[in-house]
Amino acid sequence: MSQPAPKLVRTIALMNQKGGVGKTTTTVNLAAAIAQLGRRVLVVDLDPQAHATLHLGVTPGEPATSVYHLLSDPDLPAEQATMKVRENLWLIPAERPISPRLNPNSRASPTASRACPPR
Repeated sequence: MSQPAPKLVRTIALMNQKGGVGKTTTTVNLAAAIAQLGRRVLVVDLDPQAHATLHLGVTPGEPATSVYHLLSDPDLPAEQATMKVRENLWLIPAERPISPRLNPNSRASPTASRACPPR
């Protein structure tokens, strides 16, 4: 017997360096709408202010594992930081502040810090 075709996974990234343009609002509302349609959605909050985490009803710093831990420990499985917030909607929460905890002397983003570690 042949196996069924794997389900398509789609990645949507919303980013803009300018503040106040609706990145968090768009992300949280789009995620909730897609989840209501029955699709599984994961929101990864990389915002140093943890606004997506707050919008989804999670207090930053309360979950034992956050996106900070994933960025600082590449061996940590992402599932350890993933929490279900609603039906079909999961979150990898941020904690405030993310960037200074990674490297207090750096202004680099947490993503850049993991992707390009210092030599």
